[in-house]
Amino acid sequence: MIGRQVAPEARGSGGSGGWAFVGEGAANAVLAWRGPGGPGGGAGAVVRLRKAGGGAYLAVAAGSRRDAEALEREVWGPGGGSGATVDFTERYLRPVLGTFAWGGPISPLRADELPGGAPALLEALPERLSAPGALADPLDGLLLADAAAVPPGRGPPEVVSVLCLEIKPKSGVPLAAADWRGLRPAGAPQDAPAGVSFYAMQQARRLAEGRVPRASSYCPLELFSGDLGRASAALLHLMQEPQNHFKAFRDGEALPELLVPESLVPGGPPRRKIGGSPLRALAEDVLGGPREPWGPWPGEQRLARVLAQILVESGVLERVLRAQQRDAHGLLRAQAAAECLSAGALDVSSREAAREALRDFSIGATAKDCAIMVVVWADAPSRDCEWRSTTRRHHNKFDYATCCGRLQGPHAPGGIFYRVSVIDLDRKPLAKIPGKVEDRRRTLHAFHEAGGAGQLPPP
Repeated sequence: MIGRQVAPEARGSGGSGGWAFVGEGAANAVLAWRGPGGPGGGAGAVVRLRKAGGGAYLAVAAGSRRDAEALEREVWGPGGGSGATVDFTERYLRPVLGTFAWGGPISPLRADELPGGAPALLEALPERLSAPGALADPLDGLLLADAAAVPPGRGPPEVVSVLCLEIKPKSGVPLAAADWRGLRPAGAPQDAPAGVSFYAMQQARRLAEGRVPRASSYCPLELFSGDLGRASAALLHLMQEPQNHFKAFRDGEALPELLVPESLVPGGPPRRKIGGSPLRALAEDVLGGPREPWGPWPGEQRLARVLAQILVESGVLERVLRAQQRDAHGLLRAQAAAECLSAGALDVSSREAAREALRDFSIGATAKDCAIMVVVWADAPSRDCEWRSTTRRHHNKFDYATCCGRLQGPHAPGGIFYRVSVIDLDRKPLAKIPGKVEDRRRTLHAFHEAGGAGQLPPP
């Protein structure tokens, strides 16, 4: 994970051999290289260190760590830790996501080959994470490209603002019919309402439980539709109610979460002359063009349109959707496969079919919970003349080998560079399936009690 729970005492400090602590998740701590040179001969490297007890949650979920680990070995083969993540990426995700996966190469951590070695990594961490017992012993982790940074050698010679956007698109696949029919409450219709995403059903539950002040109108099905207009509108909805699924960073610093005034969202109230959001100012800095906040295309709307164009035309949404669609049969089928494998009551062919069903489920589940990182930066002012003389006025040229592109058009008149990556691609623990079944059952019940699709905000 990148850009989460940044520690103020360590933010941007490259004093430990160039390593800086940038965030952490439940299972990992993340360091980024901020000095000159560095891994691979340049900047743009991230180390993800695994925390201690990485498998402990498996025991809680399954009741027995031994049984949980046996099921993992049955499906994926021997191995664990960072090596398992690398294997899962290269064997199952890279063939679908291609160069988008993790923003580039991924390899197990070899601390002695990094600048400063393990001591430099530990010194850059907050004290609570460098204390004995906080991290896996021996030290385990991954070396990754920094998906939140301008790639080495691609930035302009002048200092320009860098906008990094993190989008968690969620599932662009409708809920499996078998899951709806098997988990719906009494009185619910036989079939799930058409055109309603599982994300919308989760919003009904979050609202009923008081976890959000209002339900988000964001619809992943719209984002993954392949239509620029629909994707742009979906992104505006997501910016307006991010709920941790949309984050923006300026030169590594997080912007406030409330990003888009309601008046800019399709179906929102009439536009009023209120103060522009932090995202608006940054978007107008990066995208260029006249600063007219009350004109027909304020910065947030232009950014949503440009972002939709990048996501659709680069092909990243199509690839993520293809990975999500590997889970063709749903959660209940995965639960049945896991139970049969654990019981050992299958013949050879049925056993392999159960393994394959769980692999497909895991690939789909990972893709439904991934994050897409888009880094955007303007061309240097000194190169404006060169840009305009060597490119068409409106164009979007994308290089799949590097996942970098250059775009110029009515919403980015000065021209921008961008980079696209897909991160958070860790394999989902199979032992969590029973808990997910119950969680999904509660979600469908809450959705039904809220009145189903009739009570949801319009997409």
